Amino acid sequence: MSTFYAIVLIAVGLATLFAGVRFYRFWVTLNGTVFGFLLSTWITQEISGSSWVSLVVSIITAVVLAILSYRFYKIGFVVSGALVGALVAVILSGYIRPTNDLVVLISMGVGAILFAVLAMKLIKPFVIVASSLSGALTFMMGLGYLIGGNITASILDVDLIKPDNMSYPWYYLVIILIMALIGIIFQTKKYAGMDMNQITEF
Repeated sequence: MSTFYAIVLIAVGLATLFAGVRFYRFWVTLNGTVFGFLLSTWITQEISGSSWVSLVVSIITAVVLAILSYRFYKIGFVVSGALVGALVAVILSGYIRPTNDLVVLISMGVGAILFAVLAMKLIKPFVIVASSLSGALTFMMGLGYLIGGNITASILDVDLIKPDNMSYPWYYLVIILIMALIGIIFQTKKYAGMDMNQITEF
């Protein structure tokens, strides 16, 4: 991992941490792309078993969902909420250490549904919280690469097959949560009284 890439991650992380709500349209579009690609890849591979068919369908689905997420922001927020909820479930499972991978998968589904509903009902607060968490995580990832090791790797690399082997230092999560809290407070105060259209005006 180059120093330049690590610095880019740190810069992106800080920008997202303190001003992520301003870029929500780009954020939901990116999430729509990722969600569409990953979900369609999994489904098509299960059905067809062909990597080429899976790739073509996944790219088309990703583009369509990206466009829908950008044009119809509520769809984007639902997708983004689902992604955030699943990610939160994955991270927490690394600390709780469930003995069955099915528990992790179910928790990911529950987290995805819960956060999707929250994203749709509480758009502005959700974007502030989600962008703060994302910014803190990205910053820590860049910092980890910069000092010679990926700090977040042990948090995100959840082994669903051998969950008993997980061992994640709690202070990683504590640092990320403290940074996210700072971002939430900062963005909440900075954009108080402004609606989403006003916030995204440059």
